[in-house]
Amino acid sequence: MENDKKITADDTIGSVLESHPEKAEIMAKKLKATCFGCPMSQIESLKDAADHHGVDLDSLLEELNKK
Repeated sequence: MENDKKITADDTIGSVLESHPEKAEIMAKKLKATCFGCPMSQIESLKDAADHHGVDLDSLLEELNKK
């Protein structure tokens, strides 16, 4: 069953992967990140990750929140 909670900039990478595992491929592609199991994924927000990886946050959130 798909989670209907909107993904926000303040959500951590880890929380998104836990509640929306189907979004892992989008995050890997957009953030160029494959180490989702690292400790930082549990505390790094999507905003921080987007800033760190030079990704447009609004575009990332739009794609992650598509049904």
